[in-house]
Amino acid sequence: MPEAPYTAHVISHTHWDREWYRPFEVFRMRLVDVLDALLDLLDQDPTYGPFYLDGQMRPVEDYVEVRPENAERLRRAFAAGRLYAGPWYVQPDEFQVSGEAIIRNLLLGRRTAAAWATGAAIGYAPDTFGHISQMPQILRGFGIDNAVLFRGVTADQVPANFEWRSPDGSSVLCIKMPDDNAYSNWFYRFRRTLADTDRGVPLDVERVIQEGSALLEDSLAERPMTRYILWMDGVDHIFPQPRTPEIIRILNERMGDRVRVRAASLREHVDAVLAEARDLPVVTGELRVANRKWKLQALLAHVASSRMHLKQRNHACEILLERWAEPFSALVWMLAKRFGSPGQPDRLPEHTASSPAAMLRYAWKTLLLNQPHDSICGCSIDQVHRDMLPRFDAVDQVGEAITARSLSSLAGWIRTEQEAPTAAEDHEHHDRPGAIAALVVFNPLSWHRSGELVDAVLHVPRDSAPASVGVWDGDRSVPCLVEDMPDCHTLTQAPHDIPVGTAWKRFRLRFVADAPAFGYKVYHVARRAIALPVPGRGAIKAGSKYVSNGVIRVDLADDGTLTMRDLRTGLSYEGLAALEDGGDFGDGYNYIPPRHDMVLCSSEPPPRGSDWTAEATATPMEGCITVHHRWFIPAGRDSETRDATTQTPLDITIRAIVRAESARLDFDIRVDNQARDHRLRILFPSGATGASHYAVEQAYDVVSRPIALPDCTGWKEPQPRTGPQKTWCDVSDGAKGLCVMNMGLPECEVLDDEQRTVAVTLLRCTGGGVGLPEEQVDGQMLGVYTFRLAVLPHKGSWYEARVWKEAHAFNVPMRAAQTGLHGGPLEPAGSFVDVAPDDLVLTALKVAEDESGVVVRAVNLGHEAVEARLSVCAGELGAPVRVRLDEEPCEGGMQVRSREIFSAKFHATQE
Repeated sequence: MPEAPYTAHVISHTHWDREWYRPFEVFRMRLVDVLDALLDLLDQDPTYGPFYLDGQMRPVEDYVEVRPENAERLRRAFAAGRLYAGPWYVQPDEFQVSGEAIIRNLLLGRRTAAAWATGAAIGYAPDTFGHISQMPQILRGFGIDNAVLFRGVTADQVPANFEWRSPDGSSVLCIKMPDDNAYSNWFYRFRRTLADTDRGVPLDVERVIQEGSALLEDSLAERPMTRYILWMDGVDHIFPQPRTPEIIRILNERMGDRVRVRAASLREHVDAVLAEARDLPVVTGELRVANRKWKLQALLAHVASSRMHLKQRNHACEILLERWAEPFSALVWMLAKRFGSPGQPDRLPEHTASSPAAMLRYAWKTLLLNQPHDSICGCSIDQVHRDMLPRFDAVDQVGEAITARSLSSLAGWIRTEQEAPTAAEDHEHHDRPGAIAALVVFNPLSWHRSGELVDAVLHVPRDSAPASVGVWDGDRSVPCLVEDMPDCHTLTQAPHDIPVGTAWKRFRLRFVADAPAFGYKVYHVARRAIALPVPGRGAIKAGSKYVSNGVIRVDLADDGTLTMRDLRTGLSYEGLAALEDGGDFGDGYNYIPPRHDMVLCSSEPPPRGSDWTAEATATPMEGCITVHHRWFIPAGRDSETRDATTQTPLDITIRAIVRAESARLDFDIRVDNQARDHRLRILFPSGATGASHYAVEQAYDVVSRPIALPDCTGWKEPQPRTGPQKTWCDVSDGAKGLCVMNMGLPECEVLDDEQRTVAVTLLRCTGGGVGLPEEQVDGQMLGVYTFRLAVLPHKGSWYEARVWKEAHAFNVPMRAAQTGLHGGPLEPAGSFVDVAPDDLVLTALKVAEDESGVVVRAVNLGHEAVEARLSVCAGELGAPVRVRLDEEPCEGGMQVRSREIFSAKFHATQE
């Protein structure tokens, strides 16, 4: 430890939860008062500041919406360096949002900060509930060489300064704020003196010295690695402290031999530590250690299952923007420069030629407002989470509209006219019907997909509609289920005309389709029904208690669970889709089982009066075993136990779906929940009995976690058994593996049992937390909810089985766009983007922030470095230029390290 005297940097700030124990608009009233007071204080006291606005730019916009007359005062304060903010747009949670959402948060924060002539290069994450493994790499991608945080790693593990490293080798200086009082150590030690400001009590010099001495001792106990220590002058939603300059003066006069105190910015503190730090300890990967003995450091990991519907909506919105609206609108923007408007190549209408970036930025901004930790984590009052739903709706509406327009435009450039057969072909395929429309199937993933089911709604003018339709792939009929839908009447409006109505006959189609990697393929719609092909290899077979597709067979067990056998390998998995329900007396933050819990499991004798029924059904394209459970469970909490006398029904329907030629078993689940204070999970025994670790997908990473937990005796917060995941969790012992995939269900656990059972949380139903009891009702999750999961059997590891491909395909079904029969500059099938080698997983295709081209992003999930090979539109955009995550040019060529996030820019050209 360095010798005294130390230099203490006082960082004046306010921590701003936009919504939490009060709704946003109520907190905004206080925000207006806080920033009014701050601007007045900056004018009145030239010694005050600088002041940090919690690392986020959104509070500035929230304030100016109410106080536009003070915008210029804010600009002057930013310009003078007395007020600073950024780099975030909002302070996000890291585990409940996608990696791309984190990057867009920083991109939007940087853009907003630039508009206000500010922007702190500080990786400030003061209150996030743990930290993802790739955060150091993400920060480095924005030119940020530090992280300032306090949760997820404890003071008995690390000193106040250490090196935090991502799995690709990127690292940042980490400033660890105290476990005991986090971003408020100055505030808590000087709380009595600061509170005297409101009471008009004169400053007590001797008490200031006592408080300052105690603060210094606290800081030394944190083991600083340099002469510089961090004193955070602020706390949640607090006003600027006008007494801070006077306290600093007193400390320097009376304690100057031990510590020199001065107001500073966080950047100044980071630079000072960087200049002096040597041989810092290294911490690698995610920070998810629970609270061992301190006051505020709690990990609060069970927010991953609070108000699960919010997680599902957020996931769906991220998929919509990242996989559909953003990449395909970027392709339209580029191709319009070459081809003009679809069907009108001689002109470029404004709606086609303009960049989609502005509308997408609005959609991202709206989604980001739901991603602060107190919002997406589901731990606020009901009104906060009710306010989130219209934002999700807005993102969905914008994203779907952009996607529909983009896919329609692309389809307009694709040659869809039905080619005339040769004489020989005409003789051989004389029964091929003429096409009346085309369906262009789009695949947004960077690998070829085949044999997948695609759902589409076909519109045919009602006055010329056939009785039925079918789908053709060239001269081959495609397996297709056709369902009549109610007729409809729609309004469409050309740019210079009034809305015009059209009457339609509609058909719902489900057909088997292929599509190239990040590409498309044309299918034709015939005017008459096509008989489904005679069942052959991969065809669905079903009995009273089983379904099979020749790849896997699923049997109904006597206890209502399922047994799956992989017919290729002979591996068998028993007890799948068992249900577990236990008490939960926690809140939005914490899962807390009752002292004497009543845990029910569907694979064991059910509660009195409970029962289950099942049936197996099949079509030529899929087979299904439907299991309906009716449980009678405790209706809620009775003091410190579950209410064993008051029962309520819990109805759960599980549809296990086998599709032709697929090794994946899908689950659609419907839960009608009328019980309170409980947790419902679904169980998948992996049979990987030799596994000691399991793998989960995280943002740009695959993280290995131990199945057995450390001894948590005496810990204030035991290490949670559950952990966050993205789209999949995998358990393998080399000989046998099982990947469990989910759609927006971010909490999983692998039980330390013989079968290494994967447990995925469906619902965690709780009351309590912040706010009044009547403000914490919706957290009980009463009502009907639906969930989607899937399992994939495999040999070898997750990497050898390439499980991410099936998981992403499950989460991103292909889409079809209807179009007419026409010529076009694009072939009937092709790829828009080529990414190689196979270890590179595409995560983004977007219009560049400066709108001079497009940015492609991928992550290397392999164990070795690879040479990236990328092309867009068959290389017509030329060679890519490597860029950082902030889209600034960088060196490094096309080589990508293991777990490195790789971004490249293609410049768009006008032909």
